[in-house]
Order: sequence, then structure tokens, then C-alpha cells
Amino acid sequence: MNGLVDHYIYRTKITLRDGTVIYAKNYGLKAFRIPVYGNRGVK
Repeated sequence: MNGLVDHYIYRTKITLRDGTVIYAKNYGLKAFRIPVYGNRGVK
């Protein structure tokens, strides 16, 4: 992990470890943006 964001994954809901589901609409969002780190495609 080099600290640079390679791309983002967008999700409308997130399930926590305890099973609680959090919806983005409850926070005034369309989706949560989850960063994916790394350098995809570089060998």
C-alpha cells in the first residue's frame, strides 16, 4: 500500500461487523465512497 488511491468503490449501504446496516440515504448521500489503495496493473 503506497498511500495513493487507485480507484473507488461506491456502495449504497454498509454492513458493520455486528450486523447493523447503515444506509447512505440516512446521511444525505447517494452512496458511500470506499477508497481502494494500490497500483493496479503495475508489476
